[in-house]
Amino acid sequence: MKLRLALALCAAVLMAPLHAQTTPAQIQVDLLENQIDAAMKAKDHTRAADLFDQYDRLGVAMPPPLQLLRAVAYFRLKRYWNAEKELQAYLQRVERNSPDYRLALDMLRQVTPLASPETFSDCDVCPEMVVVPAGSFMMGSPSSEEGRYDDEGPVHQVNIARPFAAGVREVTFAEWDACVADGGCYGYSPGDEGWGRGKRPVINVIWEEARGYVRWLSAETGKEYRLLSESEWEYAARAGTTTPFHYGSTISTGQANYNGNYTYGSGAKGEYRGRTVPVGSFPANQFGLHDVHGNVWEWTQDCWNHNYQGAPTDGSAWESGDCSRRVLRGGSWNLDPRDLRSADRDRFATGVRSIGVGGFRVARTLTP
Repeated sequence: MKLRLALALCAAVLMAPLHAQTTPAQIQVDLLENQIDAAMKAKDHTRAADLFDQYDRLGVAMPPPLQLLRAVAYFRLKRYWNAEKELQAYLQRVERNSPDYRLALDMLRQVTPLASPETFSDCDVCPEMVVVPAGSFMMGSPSSEEGRYDDEGPVHQVNIARPFAAGVREVTFAEWDACVADGGCYGYSPGDEGWGRGKRPVINVIWEEARGYVRWLSAETGKEYRLLSESEWEYAARAGTTTPFHYGSTISTGQANYNGNYTYGSGAKGEYRGRTVPVGSFPANQFGLHDVHGNVWEWTQDCWNHNYQGAPTDGSAWESGDCSRRVLRGGSWNLDPRDLRSADRDRFATGVRSIGVGGFRVARTLTP
């Protein structure tokens, strides 16, 4: 995108009034808007993005001019996937004859090709991977989030300094069986409960066996495969969102595999499939990851800690605490949607098998 276009768009938004009047209830909103305006004028787009996240947590509808300004900030940070989403939402909210409509539309046309996730696979039987860009996010859930647990706080900023790769999907039986056939994965062939193998997520795998799989991948490819850290997992699952799910404030059984007899927020009851489904059955998030909500719990590298006091803030795994239990993320096919939220976390003994727990997704460190 041409620099002059972004500058023109930014200037146009900065001059637009955000509220016609101020009421006592808008004091906090107005303060954030002033801080955002100052951050954008100072070209501190990282600060602006953090302030926009704070605005979301107020539960107040963001006015269209501010939403457009947010898209500019995301563009400057090369968070094209977020810029695309904001521009799409903005264009649905404003009239076509709005002064900034054409500018936003032109920006969207230039952002969209840049927002496509970059995927690759290192071998014929290796999982498909997607490059997750560097960035920062607020990890955990605010006290106002419906159904939150105390172990999801305190909310804290995590900075992911370098891009990394994550599995587009959960590791499948087919991928696991290829490892076993090649002499890896401890030669262990987990049962599928009669649900089928192939493209269904592998289950009944304990934590050390999941680690055995990534060691096999590393030896097979010469690349550094590993499990995701807990913070990497949440960052990749959120994909720039601050809502309970990457879909928004609620979720449906048309978007994830869980126990549809239960609801979350304004969501309706749905189907309870009673088993896993093939990976990739539901839409990917903005980073290109499928099934981060539901289907099967995913092992991460981190030891269990009861809250985030003292947690790493650089995206690394937390290798202290109760290491006889490791952190699980994502929820499972048999759970309430409350347990599928991006911030939800659980733990499980590393040596115990379970049909709902023993899945995982791989990561790969990217070299410069």
